[in-house]
Formats: sequence, structure tokens, C-alpha cells
Amino acid sequence: MKKSILLFSALLASPLFADVKLPAIFSDHMVIQRDVEAPVWGWADAGEKVSVSFGGATKTVTAGEDGKWMVKLAKSGANSKGQELKVKGNNEIVFKDVLVGDIWICSGQSNMEWNLKRSTKNADEFVAAAKENAQLRMFDVAKHIKAKEPASDCPGTWKTTEDSEALLKFSGCGFFFGFKLQQQTGIPIGLLGTNWGGTPVDQWISNEAAEKIGMKRNDSIYNGMVAPLVPFAIKGAIWYQGESNRGNPYPQYFDKMNALITGWRKDFRVGDFPFYQVQIAPFKYNRKGPGDDTTLAKNIWATQFKAAKDIPNCGVVPIHDTLHGNITDIHPWDKQPVGERLAALALKKDYGKDVAYTGPEFASAKASGNKVTVSFSGVVDGLKTFDDKEVAHIELAGADGEFKPATAEIKGSTVVASAEGVSAPKQVRMGWNETHVPNLVEKNGWPVFQFPEQEIK
Repeated sequence: MKKSILLFSALLASPLFADVKLPAIFSDHMVIQRDVEAPVWGWADAGEKVSVSFGGATKTVTAGEDGKWMVKLAKSGANSKGQELKVKGNNEIVFKDVLVGDIWICSGQSNMEWNLKRSTKNADEFVAAAKENAQLRMFDVAKHIKAKEPASDCPGTWKTTEDSEALLKFSGCGFFFGFKLQQQTGIPIGLLGTNWGGTPVDQWISNEAAEKIGMKRNDSIYNGMVAPLVPFAIKGAIWYQGESNRGNPYPQYFDKMNALITGWRKDFRVGDFPFYQVQIAPFKYNRKGPGDDTTLAKNIWATQFKAAKDIPNCGVVPIHDTLHGNITDIHPWDKQPVGERLAALALKKDYGKDVAYTGPEFASAKASGNKVTVSFSGVVDGLKTFDDKEVAHIELAGADGEFKPATAEIKGSTVVASAEGVSAPKQVRMGWNETHVPNLVEKNGWPVFQFPEQEIK
């Protein structure tokens, strides 16, 4: 199987041409990125003149000695009316029902790949609701492909929501993100799905970016499943991955994530496009015996929080409240709030919508005797618990650094906590453990982010 995949990739990396050809990312029902000079490219005979017509304008180019050609379309605003994109050389290709809107990449490992059918208990209802929405389009890289060199094409075709089978097979997280985005903006949304379960971030980094951080590989997924999409103009990317890098000591995963983001931004040529991550949910990794239950937190969560703060135009959404009490399923089934929170982040940051888009974060902690008042930034309507129980998984430590479970209650926009045996608290943390599911949320529904050891003033 591996040999056949690599052979297929090799063929894609060296396309044969005589007539004008374009990569699979160009097809009927596609969406072209608005407000940029979107590239259109392909292959023809060396020296062949190729014209590309769209939106009443035509651009002409001559194929190079290697047969490659590229033009850039004139900038265009969003357009929900289907148009034709014509490409003419020795032959003519006409792509029909082409919209202009925003393109988002949906990428990562299995939790992003998890299809709509398995991502909600009401999949059929969403399929029915989306069927009449002609403004949402999907392109899914149809195979898991690795290649030694960047491939020039990949299998796939654009689908509309009228294709119920394709919709049910598409990323559930990606669908809920795109569906919410399209509903709230009213413009066409195109989703590019490129995912592979169980994969580390290492495989998704471009060759050039990998070399800069000293990574050596024989082949990588980037070459087979991302490179063929480059430089298709995009709006941004959503990313759900990290489980397979849990064992990378901090800051290794951050360095790799930074390389991936900067590499993709360089290759797609649309500047520092938004890159939004899903915080990996709690999961009981050490099911066979005792182990370090803070590995996910200190390696992956710490990286995701740092990326959201230190990498321009990057963000992260928490999802630990979506597990429905199950921390033994590494694939939380309820992807609707996951996709919709990513959409909310984009709606606020990229579309200027007045929506709740993030959860409160630790701000400070002050002690008075054996009690600690914890304050949070980003509290709008107040705090509550999502299960109407006492505040869970806040811990306090004294001078000895030994953390003990605390009893805590909500006081307006703060939490007051105390722990038996900690008479002079020096540190506080909340949910910094991969088996803990904190229940503290903003009244608007957004969960409060977990936080590691913090000094108490």
C-alpha cells in the first residue's frame, strides 16, 4: 500500500500534458478567494499561449519551457452567483458554477478528519438544513498521500451541500465551522479538507520550514496533501491536532507549530492569514497504570496557549466542556460546539461581528488568610458551572509546592477557594491535568481556560 501511494504521488509530481490541464483544486462548483489576486495555474505544451477568463476579464500567459503557466485573476468582491471560469489553449476547459467568497483550510489528525456522520447525533437534520445552502462548498483531499517531493496535484473535487453523501463524509468540525460562518456572513464559503488520523505535526510542515528547525524526513504528508493546494488563495486555516505530539517535551511542539504556520503562510502567499487551533480535550492516556497526567497540559496545551499569544493572527478555542462526561474517548463525538467556536473566533477577528469568541483566562490570585480569590480576564456576564455543581479541579499549594484539591465558590466574576491542610497558600492552578474536566464557564457558555501553577500575591 505504501509503495502504491508513493508511486501515485510520483505521478502527480510529474504531470503529463499536451492539452491544457489544471490541478484538481480547479473544478465545477469551486470557490475563488475574494479580495485578492487569486492564482490560476496548470500545464500546457512549452510555449503554448493560455488565456484565462473570469468575471468579464481575460488574462493571457505563455507556458514556460517546463510547460507550467500561471495567471492571477483581478481582485473581486464576494459573489454568490455562479460564473464560468474558462481556460483556453490548444483546447478549452470551462468550469461552471464558480463562486467568489472565502476559503478556509480544515486540517489536522483524526479529530478534524472525523466525518459529519460521526460528529453529531443529528447528522441527518444538518444535512437537510444544509442541502438548500448553495453557498457552502467543500473540497476534500480524497486519499492519504505521502511523497518525497512536493506533488503538483492530488485527487479530489469540489462538492456542494446537495451531495448528501459527500457532506456526511466531510470533516464534522469543518462543516460546523463553515456552515456557521456562511450563515453569519452571507457570503460563499469554501472548505479545503486535508487530514490524516494519527499523524504528528512533523508530517505537515513544509520541507523548507522543517529544514530550518533541523528536521530531516524521507517523505512527508505535506508534500502529498498540502503542496498540491499551493498557492490556491485562501482566507485562513483551522487546525485540530496534537494528540500524536503529546510526548514532545515543551517547547518542541511549539517550535514545530511555529514552523508549520510560518511555512504555510509563506507558501500560500496571502500574508499572515488567521490560524485557529482546537485545544486538545482531556483524555485518560494512562489507562494501564500510573503515569504523568500533566503531559498533555505541559506539552500541548502550553504550546497552544503560547501560539495564541505569541504568533500573529493565531488563536485557540477550549472544548473540554463538550465531552459529556467521557474522558476515555479520544474522539469526542460532539463536534458542533467545536466548529461553531472556531467560527465565532473567526467572526470576531476576521469579520468584525459582535459575538462571544473566547473564554475567560486567569488574571490574578490574592490570598487572605487561608482563602484565595482568583480573578479572570474576559468575564462578560459572570461565571457559573456548566453542570450546576460546585467549582471543580481548582488546587492550592503552600510553600512545600504540594497541590491539594480546593473547595471553591463563585463570587461574581471571581472564585474564592481554600484547601484543607494549606493554611498559607502560595500557588493555585485549575484543571492542569489531562483527566480533569473543569466545570467553570462564562454565563455566555464559553468555558474558562485551564491554567498551570500561578503565584498567589
